[in-house]
Amino acid sequence: MEKLGRQLSVQDWKTIIEDFQLGPVKQGKWLALYPRLTILELALFNVLRKDFLLKSHVIVFMAEFSEILIPEADVDEGLGSVLEALRALVQAPVDGVSVSYALKEQMIVSVTSVFIVADGLHKSSHRLGAFARCD
Repeated sequence: MEKLGRQLSVQDWKTIIEDFQLGPVKQGKWLALYPRLTILELALFNVLRKDFLLKSHVIVFMAEFSEILIPEADVDEGLGSVLEALRALVQAPVDGVSVSYALKEQMIVSVTSVFIVADGLHKSSHRLGAFARCD
């Protein structure tokens, strides 16, 4: 994942999640501030942070709104970022606080959902192949 600009606070994430659930008008507010893939990248960055408190919520958000966060033209790049984050989380040691087996499992299920929604098998199969081979 590339270096991101301004990071979002826990309160920002609570607001983003709520606004996205309220529909297109509220979503538009955030999409005007950040490109779609940037929101995805910020979500993935925060899921990997040890001190971030809303990991599970952000993982669900990412899966629920993946069709919005990963535009058709950017499917390959978006799925690459998602798989990179999954690899990092799965390889992270379990400490029971910032990384648990339940969090890893939730991320695996959510990334699978994102991949299916984005039709990654057809649009980004080389990413999945590289992930499976651990390239």
